[in-house]
Amino acid sequence: MRRFRFRLEALTQVLKQATREKRLALVDALDRADAAHAEVLDLEAARARAIDVGRLAEPRFDVAGRQALNDYLDDSARALAQAGQALDGCTRAVDAARQAVQRARVEAARMERLRELHQERHRKESTRQEMVRIDEIAARRGED
Repeated sequence: MRRFRFRLEALTQVLKQATREKRLALVDALDRADAAHAEVLDLEAARARAIDVGRLAEPRFDVAGRQALNDYLDDSARALAQAGQALDGCTRAVDAARQAVQRARVEAARMERLRELHQERHRKESTRQEMVRIDEIAARRGED
């Protein structure tokens, strides 16, 4: 029986490598999204603490102190909005990376299925050829 050789093995290896790279890109995107989420949480917590300080300050802030607090809250609101936009971008990147990994897995699965079909075809053809040889041998023995 001839040995089975899948001629698209190099392509299979390329697809597997691409899948690994896309998984690594997904992990990287998830790490960036986690960092962006942590930054949003930190900014929200700092803003809440500043609001509490302004509300609970004893004695009450003077005009300059109140203005400084308002300026800080305005700046933190802008920073929070920017961090939220960065988080949205990271979320979109994670979604895109997940889709890329899924597409790569589908392509690798298709190639694996193709390999299995080729291997099955090879096995059937080898079995058929072996049966033909056995029949020839039996026919020769019957002639003797």
